[in-house]
Amino acid sequence: MSQSRALTAISIVGAAVTDALTAQNSLVATLGGTGMVVALTGLLEARVKNATQIIEEELRRGDRNLDVSDLDGVAAIAYRYARAAQEGAARNNLRLMARVLAGQQEQKSISADDFLYYADLISGLRRNEIIYLGSLLRYNVRLEALQPQNSQELQKRYLDMQRELHASGFLTHEQSTVATSLQRTGLILSFQTGMNFTGSLGIHVGTRLLDEFERWAKLEALVREDGATEPPPDVSN
Repeated sequence: MSQSRALTAISIVGAAVTDALTAQNSLVATLGGTGMVVALTGLLEARVKNATQIIEEELRRGDRNLDVSDLDGVAAIAYRYARAAQEGAARNNLRLMARVLAGQQEQKSISADDFLYYADLISGLRRNEIIYLGSLLRYNVRLEALQPQNSQELQKRYLDMQRELHASGFLTHEQSTVATSLQRTGLILSFQTGMNFTGSLGIHVGTRLLDEFERWAKLEALVREDGATEPPPDVSN
């Protein structure tokens, strides 16, 4: 695909982000005084710059240019990404959305419906949830790896993962809370691997949906690149 076409795609997304935040800026102007308008205008401009930079980086990584032949689909994708930027989505959430789009292009399988589905899923992920999912992937604690003959090995990997996260400040009870919360997404599920003297041994494993999500978004690599192992002190982004 030509460089000019790639720039066209980036321009479409960038324009959508700018339009959405400009509209929000106009609303701000009707609600506050000059000081508030100046402060919030600066904030919104920073969001435009950040969101546009992220999509540019991901679409250009590995020469993965966006196919703009389906303009309706591209517009839907662009404005969903713009809405995430408008709402102040965290940088890693925006990057995951951009990676889903770039991953679809790499696989020659762009689908606005699929992107919108994953964008809604991503928008609800907190930073500590992203870290936890990345760890499940790195330790290969996945449903696909779960077989009767290797349940003990899977359990060992899960416990190793828990210990590493605990050592980094992600305490075991916090991991349990995050894992329980993540079940709402369908990306992980709870599984009983056996029994010991304390009762059943429960672990959380990544589902096939997480495998599919990882194929597009490269979430585990993002967590490594971000250097994120310790969750924030609270559950917000």
